[in-house]
Amino acid sequence: NDPDWSPLAEGAVLHAGDRLRTGATGRMALEAADGPALRLDRDTQLDLSDPTRVALARGALYVDSRDRARALVVETPRGEVTHLGTRYQLRLDGGDLRVAVRDGRVQVAATRGRQSVGGGEMLRVPVAGEPERAALAPYGDDWAWVEAVAPTPSLDGLSLDALLGWVAHETGRRIRYETDGAARAAQATMLHGSIAGLAPLQALEAVVATTRLDYRIIADQIVLSDAGTAP
Repeated sequence: NDPDWSPLAEGAVLHAGDRLRTGATGRMALEAADGPALRLDRDTQLDLSDPTRVALARGALYVDSRDRARALVVETPRGEVTHLGTRYQLRLDGGDLRVAVRDGRVQVAATRGRQSVGGGEMLRVPVAGEPERAALAPYGDDWAWVEAVAPTPSLDGLSLDALLGWVAHETGRRIRYETDGAARAAQATMLHGSIAGLAPLQALEAVVATTRLDYRIIADQIVLSDAGTAP
């Protein structure tokens, strides 16, 4: 045990100047009343400088602005990343900085200039050499750790349609109803119970199994249909 660090209890209140770190088996989700939601992957250290600025020393950070007006600046050893209205992740990998954007746009201010990164793109800022840009889908394995630590909603009083909206938001996919009847059924179906501890796609499977609907995943879509009509 490191005497300079102490365990963080669930529901603890954090303040400017606090430093957070996760170990080899831990992840963390942070909620702010008037700012973006943050998630930390394993082996990550984050310094909370003030409500508008944090510093990523190592590991990976996911930022979900939740359409809040307040921007956030993330300092890293390779430069600063600023957003306004987006969902993205940053990862320090062997000294390189990787910035992947699900939707919206971020600005990366590095020593070799300022770069804009949009939804479906990934920018790598290496220790040496020029930044490199590549396409990256907003769903799939690169986002699995983000989904694994997603806070789950309460089901009581929630419609299936609303739960599907949460699943879509957390997985980077879109919901599509094959028929008007499937859409009406999802809107009318009210849920109960708990999905605590389930990742979004696990929650989707568990909940849809209790309804008259079927679903299948096709690339960036979650397709809902009446039971027995899916191909």
